[in-house]
Amino acid sequence: MARTSAKPQLEKEQPITQVEANQQSEVEILREQNKALQEQMAKQMEMMSNLMANQSNKSEHKDETTRKVKIIHLQQPSPGMETPIHLSRISFSFTRYGEERFLRFDDFLELTGERFKDYWKEHILALSAEDEDLIEEYDLTSIDDVALTSYHIKNLPNLPVEELETIVKNLSLNHKLLISRTWASGYYAGENSAFADRRKIEILNDITEGGMENILSELDAQRKRK
Repeated sequence: MARTSAKPQLEKEQPITQVEANQQSEVEILREQNKALQEQMAKQMEMMSNLMANQSNKSEHKDETTRKVKIIHLQQPSPGMETPIHLSRISFSFTRYGEERFLRFDDFLELTGERFKDYWKEHILALSAEDEDLIEEYDLTSIDDVALTSYHIKNLPNLPVEELETIVKNLSLNHKLLISRTWASGYYAGENSAFADRRKIEILNDITEGGMENILSELDAQRKRK
């Protein structure tokens, strides 16, 4: 009697465990968060470039009694948060990046005082390029001082080490931390191996005086709680 050869048994595909499914879900969430953050920053930088282009033509300075000074807000507050300004005559708040407000000259002078020194130092506020005389006289931040292009944001992980270090060093602490948070989100999302470059992570951590390490620890703790 002829023997029939036994058919090889196919291995059954192992079902994905709940833990693996949760991990995959976390990675997808991080990827989406990182993508949204980079897109938001790119739009913000494009907005800044447009502001700079629109301010390229200097206007004739008016008499100080009638002169209006444009103040530009360069911070993106967290949802529900704002940047408050309380002056003797008026009080107002900035709620979004790139927001502008014109102040009377005497109100502007009060805003250059000691109480608001950190607002200018940390590049939270800036003047338009057309007010060059005020920028020089009061040693304030110009919109030109914080020009980080959308190209740099989109290509952040692929920049050479030296270029990345040069760019980030010249940013305010506020923007340094924003860059670091973008990088940390990309690192955990795993969508680009360049985010795992230890040398670049060390540079960002040094420039932010340990801020990068704190952000990574914060995101790691969030992942473990899920």
